[in-house]
Amino acid sequence: MIKADAAEWAAENNFAAHSARHGGSDRSAINRERDSALPCGDRLKRNFHGLECSSFVLLNTRHMATMGGDMSRQYSFDYIDKDAPQKQCDRLFCCIVPDPITAMLIEQRARSFHRNQGLARVIQSPVRQHISIWHIGDYGHLREMDIEASRQAFARIFMREFDVTLNGFESFNNRRISRDGRPHRPLVVKAEGEGFYELSMQVCHGLGLKSVPKQEYFKPHLTVSYGPELIEYQQMPPISFRAHELLLIHSEVGLSRYHVLHRRPFLVRDLIDNKQ
Repeated sequence: MIKADAAEWAAENNFAAHSARHGGSDRSAINRERDSALPCGDRLKRNFHGLECSSFVLLNTRHMATMGGDMSRQYSFDYIDKDAPQKQCDRLFCCIVPDPITAMLIEQRARSFHRNQGLARVIQSPVRQHISIWHIGDYGHLREMDIEASRQAFARIFMREFDVTLNGFESFNNRRISRDGRPHRPLVVKAEGEGFYELSMQVCHGLGLKSVPKQEYFKPHLTVSYGPELIEYQQMPPISFRAHELLLIHSEVGLSRYHVLHRRPFLVRDLIDNKQ
C-alpha cells in the first residue's frame, strides 16, 4: 500500500469512528478530525530549494515546485461533483526540464506567440514545463514495485550533461478529442540536442527493452498549450539550456498532478572535458 493510500485509509476509519460517537451531526468537527489524520492539506508543506509549496503537485527542474491548492477541501464530502475531473490512470514517464529562468523565458515567448496568432488557450505554467524522454507505462494503480523497477533502471544510466536548443512552434495533428468535441492538439516547441537519442537508448536499455525506436521517430518537444487549431512550424529565436538530470515522474492522468519520484544527475561535462 502506498503511503498516501494508508493515510487516507486511516482517515476514513477515524471519520467512521467519530461519526458513530457524534451520531453524524457535527459535520465540521468530523471533517476537522479527519483532516488532522492526513499528512496533507494546509498543514503539509514541502520545501524545494527554499520554496515553500503546498502539496498539490508540481513539475520543474531540480528546483521543483508545486502548484497551489487547498487539499483540505478534498475531505469534505457534502456533495459529489460529477463534472469534476476524474483520474484515468497512473502514468510513469521520465523527462528533462529547463532551469527556472529558461522556463520563464519560454512562457514569455509562448504568450507572445499566442497573442500574435490570436490563440485563446491556457499556457502551461513554467513549473510544469518538461521534455519527455520515455513513457514507461500506465497503471490502474501504481505499486511500489513498479516505482522501484524504474529507480533501478535509472541507476544504470550514465549520461553526461548536454545542451538543448528550442527553435520553433508547431502543432501535433493527433486524434485526441476534448470534452467539447473539438480536436485537442498540443502546441509544442521543438527541441534539439545531441544527447536526446543517446539518453533515450540508455533509458530503454536500463528498463531491459530489447528494441529501441529509430532516431528519426524520436521528436523531442516541450508542450506549451492545447487547442483545436493546427499550426504549421514557425521558427523563433533559439532558446538554449543545459540538461543536467533525468526525472522520474508519476502523473495522475486526468487530474493534472505530477509527482517527482526520483532524480538521476548527469555527469558534469566541464569536469569530464578538463580531465581529458
